[in-house]
Amino acid sequence: MADITPSTTAEPQPISFEPRPVEPPARSRRTRVGLTVALVIVLAAIGVMVAARAANVIGRPPANELALIDSRGGLHAVDDLGQNSRDFSAEGFTFQFPAWSPDGSRVAAIGTGPGGGGVFVFDTRTPATKPITAYQLEDHPPFYVYWTPDGRRLTFLTSERGTIALRVAAADGSGDRSIVKEGQPMYWVNTQDSRLLVHSGYDTEEAFLGEVGFDGLTATSSGLDPGPFRAPAVSANGSYRAYEVTYIDGSGRLIIATRDDDARQEIPVPSIAMFSFSPVGSQLAYVADPARLDAANVYPFGPLHVFDAVTGTDRLLLDADVAAFFWSPDGSTIAALRILTDEERGTTARAGAAVLAAARPVPPPAPPRLTVGGASLSLVFKDVASGETRSERAVRVSDLFTNQVMPFFDQYALSHRFWSRDSRSIVLPLTDARAEDSITVIPADGSASRELGPGSIATWRP
Repeated sequence: MADITPSTTAEPQPISFEPRPVEPPARSRRTRVGLTVALVIVLAAIGVMVAARAANVIGRPPANELALIDSRGGLHAVDDLGQNSRDFSAEGFTFQFPAWSPDGSRVAAIGTGPGGGGVFVFDTRTPATKPITAYQLEDHPPFYVYWTPDGRRLTFLTSERGTIALRVAAADGSGDRSIVKEGQPMYWVNTQDSRLLVHSGYDTEEAFLGEVGFDGLTATSSGLDPGPFRAPAVSANGSYRAYEVTYIDGSGRLIIATRDDDARQEIPVPSIAMFSFSPVGSQLAYVADPARLDAANVYPFGPLHVFDAVTGTDRLLLDADVAAFFWSPDGSTIAALRILTDEERGTTARAGAAVLAAARPVPPPAPPRLTVGGASLSLVFKDVASGETRSERAVRVSDLFTNQVMPFFDQYALSHRFWSRDSRSIVLPLTDARAEDSITVIPADGSASRELGPGSIATWRP
């Protein structure tokens, strides 16, 4: 605190040849009293301003807030200390995989209850209010939801007879719930011009790669033979697209192309690739390695690379078997989940590649093959610019995260935020020795984790 004791050292006075009038003592006292009153008034005004600002802050959601699904399927909003919980009211329903609207004012979640499965939208400012039913059809339940960038619509997947449908519905519950495209499996990313860049069918005869309108009628095929990749990617400013193609000789290429396709860069990939653009730039992180691929397991993991679409440089960021990764919102850090080495696993550990191989991802809506007791992995935070490791720790992620999120992390990274908005922490559902799951906030700087309580999944408000 600064020293506010008045100085006793006299200020030098300007030389004057005229006599100065001497103020009577009574007048000096009045002046001092007046100054004191003025000071009190100023301080009081400042106090009113501070109080008013505090009043405005009270009742606002915390800067780092999460939507959390508890162990019974209830939906809540909590701060990053697990406090100030607000319960979303929906009697008779259980929920999964909450997704925040782009402006952070609403949460959409897949719910199951009277009338079957549906997509429901909650207003975070009035959590006790009945949610909006954006979609609900008992015969065609949804299992994944993804907001459009303008927050007006929800795109989601539903189970159909023998296939999967990509649908769109208004977030306010108005209008039709139309089918945009059908195919299995189905992946897509929103573009900046209110269209969807869709990849469906893997590399089968029915495979499709191209842009589709929300009406489902306007579709533009790329004319390319899609490779066995999953979710396509679009850079933050919309300038670049990324996807994988298979050439006639069977070789694969990861393509990074400009929007109008007048410039294209290719990275040879031996088999399936998984990738995503930085949220703030033109860098593409990707994993592609066939060493662990066979007919019984399509779960790729390998070294993590970062490719700069502007400079064309390709850097190895983490030389390990990376099973999933997530960009921080500011693009400075990547949180990677890597497979433990044989030495790290030991002979008795129930984790690593063997567990993930047993947890063969099955495209929804087929039930996944669950692991038991979670998968032990290493969570590595890598500084993208320097390549340095910020921190690393062992984690045991839950069965749900292992089987539902990690195999399709490139799609979930588009719709569900596992990083806090300040890019300081990631949230994961971890499993303890009793096979009980808890929502855990893990700081990137290596400081202590915080358990928020029992739960199946949580996502951060943007």
